[in-house]
Formats: sequence, structure tokens, C-alpha cells
Amino acid sequence: MNRVKKRAHIVIALCLVLVLCACGASKLEKQLDLGAKYLEELDYDNAIAAYTAAIDVDPASIDAYVGLAKAYVGKADSLEDYTESLDTILLAYTTIDDMLSDSKTEFVGTEETLDSAKELRTSIEATFASQYFQILYDLNTNDAHDEIESLKEKYGEIVDEIIDTEDPKSIDEIDIDDESKQLYKDFIDGKNSFVYNYKSDEFGNGFYDVLDEYLNNNSSYTLNDIIDAYKSNDSFTVGDYRYSFIDCGKDGNYELLLELDYTTEDEYSKVYYTAFMVFRNNGGNLELSYIDGSSELHYISAFGDPDEVWPDLMHIYYNGLVYNWVEFGSDITGYRYSVGYIDADGKYNQWYNFEEEYTDYNYDFSENQITFADDEDNKYYYLTRGYIDIKSDEYNPIQLADNVTIDSSIENAEMFLVESALLENSHNQMVSPSNFKYNSFEEVVKLIEDRRQDIGLTDNIYFK
Repeated sequence: MNRVKKRAHIVIALCLVLVLCACGASKLEKQLDLGAKYLEELDYDNAIAAYTAAIDVDPASIDAYVGLAKAYVGKADSLEDYTESLDTILLAYTTIDDMLSDSKTEFVGTEETLDSAKELRTSIEATFASQYFQILYDLNTNDAHDEIESLKEKYGEIVDEIIDTEDPKSIDEIDIDDESKQLYKDFIDGKNSFVYNYKSDEFGNGFYDVLDEYLNNNSSYTLNDIIDAYKSNDSFTVGDYRYSFIDCGKDGNYELLLELDYTTEDEYSKVYYTAFMVFRNNGGNLELSYIDGSSELHYISAFGDPDEVWPDLMHIYYNGLVYNWVEFGSDITGYRYSVGYIDADGKYNQWYNFEEEYTDYNYDFSENQITFADDEDNKYYYLTRGYIDIKSDEYNPIQLADNVTIDSSIENAEMFLVESALLENSHNQMVSPSNFKYNSFEEVVKLIEDRRQDIGLTDNIYFK
């Protein structure tokens, strides 16, 4: 074959490749256009078919995956059966999540990007969680307890996976900058110090007071100084400390979480404490930005064995979420639950406080109270008929309630009247003889959601 023929064959081969690529691009564009058309017309089944075909043509098309997920979300909203709706939202979620989890494929988009796909995934997570809780509320109103248990069994773990409650990480699990890494390492090794600044308005708890009694304001201290501060209290027996790392606000600037154990004891009880301290790199200087803690009271019987346990527990998650939970009462148990988060600037923001107290000895009815840090004059109440945990077998602050009313003319509203009103469920809102309003479940959820946005706890931080 001479040189001219070789060149001709190369040109023909190249043209064939270009033609095939053009055909592929044309098919992809056609399916994407069809999908967009059907999506605009609310024809979700055909939109799903078109975007699925687009993925078959080009498995690396971001536009196709995003379009398919949007079509699933639209279809879910049109379905009357709640399980079909939730299942379809999950299809939307897995469509986007599988694409974003695929590190081997180089995805490309025309209208969409990987960032916009991540934003869509977060939106889908919020949609799923919101619809799941609303369905539980509706089922509870209708006393459909078997359906509630079935729903929790099927979707409960998924909700836990959607909300970002990831635990703190070790140094090997994060990509931390060299300056912060060295700063934290030197502090743990006792070679570096932090400047102690009194912030009573931000801390103001017993765990902070321990340090304030021992440390001087605007002075530098090491980790050993912190331990000595706790040892200086003769009633404390100081145990081990642990450290890990969190990313408050998910800004990529990591904070050091230090946990210090200690106990107190007398002949009747023993209390196990853990102090939680969060340190951050503030312009090359180590700063203590948050301190609080948890405790667990154990009453000792005559035989020296634990008889009663009263927890006042706390957990700080990887994204800076802070949960406090305490059990109180004797004959009738109550619970207090506080939720907040530490933002990227190291400031603690209280989300809401929740208090639940049962109104009868069978634990069938409870009065629930919500308060907010910037609205302390107002307390928001709602009632729960039956104890239903919406996330897991553990206690959860958001309970399901009815809209009910007790006539304000009743002079002595005993608990049986409360129960009677709940069972009748004959009015739209409940007003006690003292004339404060009992809010509906939907009102409370909206208050909590609005507060979350107000304090900057965005979907990107709160959801995975």
C-alpha cells in the first residue's frame, strides 16, 4: 500500500470516528431534550424513560443523571400511596448518590455540574426526611400504629443515614493542613499552649466553671494545666482523656475535640463525668471555643451495686452538632433535650430546647415544650397521644401530636380531662385553663425548621 492510500485510510477512519461521536452526541442531546420536554409537561414516566435512555447513550452525562433524579422527585410528589412515594424519592437519591460516589468515571455536563448534583442530593435528602416525618404524623393522628412500626422498620435507618450524625474522626481520616496539624500535635504533646479567655455568655456551665476557678483570664495554658485544674478539686478523681477531630460548619478547617473523664463519689452515689472541649486554629493561635460536658449519676444500693441510673448525656458530632439529653422525675418520667451546633467561627448556636413530661402513669400522654434561646419569653407547647419514637428505638425529641382543645372555662382541668380531650380530638387547638396555647405538631416543626435556618445550620451542614 502506497503512502497516498495509507493517508486515505487514516482520513476515512478518522471521519468514521467523528461520525460515530456525532451520532452519539446527537442521540444524547435528543434524549435530554425529550426528558426536559416531558419533565416540563409533568409527564414523569416518559421523562424517566428518556433520561434513562440518555444514560444508556452516555453513562458519564451529569445532565442525564440530574434529569432522571428530578423526574423521580416529580413522580414521587404525584403519587398518593406514601410508600410508593418514599420509594420513588429513594430512587432519586440513589441515582444522584451512585453517580457522585463513582470515582472511576469522569462525568461531564452541559447544563449541570457535580456541584449542582450535590446540591440536588441535599435537597432530595431534605425532601425525604420531611415527607417521612409528615407521614408518621398523619398515621399517628389516625392511630395506625402497625403501619407506623412498619414504616419505621423500612425507612428508619435511611433517615439516620440522611441526617449527618457522623462521629468525630482520627487524624488519619482527615485531610488537615500542616499548620493546624502541627499546632494540635504540639498541644497534645504538651509543647504548645492556648490563651484562656473568659466567655461566660457563651459557656456558663459547671464544666466551664471548673477551669475558671483555676485559670486566669488572658493567660496561656497547656493540656497538663487543664488536667491539673480538674485535679485541684479534691472531690474529683480524674481519669483518661481522648482527642479526635471535627469540622464545624463543614468548611474544611478542622477543630480538635478533647474529652476528659472524671468522677465524684460518696457512700450513696457515684457520678461519671466527661468534659468536652473544642479547640480551633485561629490565625495560627490555639483557641478554646467551646466547653460543656455530660454526666451519669449512679445511686448505690446497700450491697454496693448500681440501683438507679440518671443520665445527663452529651454528644458532639463531626459537623459540630451538639446534643444534650437528660432524664428527670421519679414516679412519672420526663426528658429534656437540647440541640445546637458550633459554627465555623467556633461560636455555639443553640437550636432549640425540648422538654417532655408524661401526664399519666401509663405513659400514654405527655406534654411537650419547645423553647428557643432568642425567644425565652415564649414557650411552645404541644401534646402527644402515645409514645412514638420517629427515628429509632432510642428517645427522640420530635414527638407526634394531635390538634386538640380543652375549654378554657374548665376551672380544674385534671389530667383525665386532658386525656379525654385528646381521645375526642374535637377541636383545632388546645387552650389550657391558664390560657396558653398548645401548638399543633406542624406548627412546632415549622418553628424548629425556621430556627435551624436562622442560626445558619444549613442543609449542607445538617444533611450528609
